[in-house]
Amino acid sequence: MTPFRPPYHTVAGNTLTIYINVVADSDSGFGPPIIDNILPKLAVEWNAIAIDNNLTLIFALGPDTAPPVVFPSNPPVIVPNAISVITGAVPPSGVNFFNFTVGRGNAAVRDSRSARVSYVNYRQGQGYIYQQPEPLAILGAEISHELGHVLGLSDRYYEAVFWLKDYAINMTCKEIRKGTWLAADGTDRRKGIPDPDPTLDPPIDTSVLPRLAVRASLPIRVAGEASFHNLMSDGSKSLTAAQVAIILAQDKEQTYRDKNWVAILGDWRAYPQVTTTPAWLPPGAPQPETSTQLGWLTTRAPNLATGPLFLMPATEFNDPAKWRYPAREATEQEGGTGIVCGPPDHTALHQYGCLRSFHKGKAADKDVIQKVRVAVAMGRRKLVGLNGATSKNPIIANNPHWMCYARRMINDLL
Repeated sequence: MTPFRPPYHTVAGNTLTIYINVVADSDSGFGPPIIDNILPKLAVEWNAIAIDNNLTLIFALGPDTAPPVVFPSNPPVIVPNAISVITGAVPPSGVNFFNFTVGRGNAAVRDSRSARVSYVNYRQGQGYIYQQPEPLAILGAEISHELGHVLGLSDRYYEAVFWLKDYAINMTCKEIRKGTWLAADGTDRRKGIPDPDPTLDPPIDTSVLPRLAVRASLPIRVAGEASFHNLMSDGSKSLTAAQVAIILAQDKEQTYRDKNWVAILGDWRAYPQVTTTPAWLPPGAPQPETSTQLGWLTTRAPNLATGPLFLMPATEFNDPAKWRYPAREATEQEGGTGIVCGPPDHTALHQYGCLRSFHKGKAADKDVIQKVRVAVAMGRRKLVGLNGATSKNPIIANNPHWMCYARRMINDLL
């Protein structure tokens, strides 16, 4: 039985001292000391959080962490009056170091590798932070989010997956099943290949490759809290009053995703970011950069090519099941199971097509929510419509390997 390890921080008034070790995995693309890559990223979100809540943060680095070079003094101030660092720290009795490993998945648990899902095992005091394939950099919100777990906070989002019609993954289905994500030369093959990709020499027929699946987040609405924008839901540079109270009490927040639902968002296209309303949006639609309605489509959008992408269900703008809005689990009184969302200007709730490890989300009449979308995501050769009629799945019929990466990712997240 693994001993109960927390807490990993101390509280003295409004000063938090957080005890961590950070080491590089064998496949990490960072040179030593790796902590120099971590500290500036942590400061992005946590400086704003500290200032907003009148907190002072001290990162106390343990003996397994190579001493920083960029911030060599003791304590070096990263952001004035908000965050500082000490080395060679010794935690007081009853407090332990939390141990982070940073890399591309070699020492990570298998089920986190397909979608590069960083994670924390709170009780065991261990976590893993994934580097992105290109460039080899840690997302600031990701490392900061995982630090929230170290301080006792829980995830406030549901997992979701969509796949891109115009992006492929340069792997066979056998390689995907085996989880062979890195090529012999170290290339991370989880990076998507656009259709067509003019940079490939010789060119690759991407039409015969599996479609790239991408992980997304559906922020959870927590009852009794006005805001769902926070570090643990959508990566915002903020915490709610309840979250701050948990940290200061050295407590552990309740778990919200008890049933581990994974939403199936379906097939999307990837478009370059634009500054004017593109022709493919409905007439009168606001610009993506300023639209509150489209805002969730760009939240934490992956960098699939050389620059940021705006992700949009191009031909199905009016399909609420493909919108990314704050969600919650259907209640017993509503009769259905799964996760529901309430987009702006919609009085009725909408249900996402979704799965969990042992059954599918269902509507109040017990029918599976969006059977077709779930079937396509799982690579079924026959589709069963809501009216009970069956038909061939044209995607699978034309290319039996089309959805294998989406299936693998969904299975890993369940």
